[in-house]
Amino acid sequence: MASIIRNGQVIDLTPEEVARIRKEEHIADIRFDVEQEVECQEGNDWLDFSDWSENGQDYKSSDEARADFIEYVVESIIEKEELYDEDPDGYRANIGDIVSDLADEMGYWRG
Repeated sequence: MASIIRNGQVIDLTPEEVARIRKEEHIADIRFDVEQEVECQEGNDWLDFSDWSENGQDYKSSDEARADFIEYVVESIIEKEELYDEDPDGYRANIGDIVSDLADEMGYWRG
């Protein structure tokens, strides 16, 4: 059984708790990678959220459009991983391609 130490006390974790923590950390890792890729593509002037008002959403700023885009990319990757969950080779996300493809689909791609 897995355990953690919190405030000096050992806490045993159920298998469900371990699975939940792993999933949360995995999603956080994907989000970090997506944020880094978006920042890189913005730095290369390939990605631009300044036309956020033309996207058809009720955003109040380009930052809000950017944050929503990042969440959309993360959710897309997680959904694909879950679809391929039974595949022994699994799903290997190419973050750069996914970001650019979805940005093109949503009108943010300038590449």
